[in-house]
Amino acid sequence: MQLLAIFALRCQDPNCQDVRGNWVFLKASATPCCKNDILRLLHEAAADVRVSDRSGRTALHAVASRDEGEVVRFLLDCRAELNAADTLGCSALHVAALRDCGEAAQVLLESGASKDMVDRKGFSPLYTAAEKGNLGVLFVLLKARADTEKVDSNGLSPLHAAAAR
Repeated sequence: MQLLAIFALRCQDPNCQDVRGNWVFLKASATPCCKNDILRLLHEAAADVRVSDRSGRTALHAVASRDEGEVVRFLLDCRAELNAADTLGCSALHVAALRDCGEAAQVLLESGASKDMVDRKGFSPLYTAAEKGNLGVLFVLLKARADTEKVDSNGLSPLHAAAAR
């Protein structure tokens, strides 16, 4: 952590990329042991929390996939884009639904995430949770009154997805 502090605050632009186009902030957020203090340090050094990788995934996508509600809240406090979509049209809430990350989903919804946003296949987060059998997020989305009638591009509802499991 101290080494990161020295580099982030004194040596290098915190918005630098490696040869593959990976941003420092995204690398830190994608690390399984990522803690608020590391991201806070980068944010204080003026790292851009809205950067995305080549597939359009942001730091918010990364931490939502690990169910880190506290870090999700921190990123949103730093003005991360709540409904940013990757190249497949998936938001952080879609990722939380896919990975059954109820705490992250709850924080995203409380912050105003679009509960009925659809990806490029026409899947809403509720459809994704139903299709995967992810009951934790399914209940969070139902409690938030996600649209149970919303259908995908083939006319299938979340009920259809659950029945096909």
